Amino acid sequence: MIRRLILWLCHRFDVWPMDETRIPMESDAKARSIRWEQFAREEGGLFDMIEALRRETFELASEIPPHEVEKLQYAAMSDRNLRRLKQRIQGVIAAGKIEERNEAAKARPRIVKSV
Repeated sequence: MIRRLILWLCHRFDVWPMDETRIPMESDAKARSIRWEQFAREEGGLFDMIEALRRETFELASEIPPHEVEKLQYAAMSDRNLRRLKQRIQGVIAAGKIEERNEAAKARPRIVKSV
């Protein structure tokens, strides 16, 4: 009975629980970094999409007359936000690489010299 009610509510309010679920973030920074780097650097991947959007923004800004300052500021803000997004993605990738280097350093035996 409850299941039918939930399904009816989902249908009534045009919500589908499967679309709303999110994959939990992995605690392993290396695996997450590898996954993000593959998606970002592949041909037509996330970095290519961001660069295409930046190019479109610059093309749009070049068509705006100089006296329309608000539109030029909007284009500049869009470009800044795209650069920030790319930096955050690079941060996720870098965090995984740093974690990998830290684990490699811990695995190496420490040589203690006596003086």
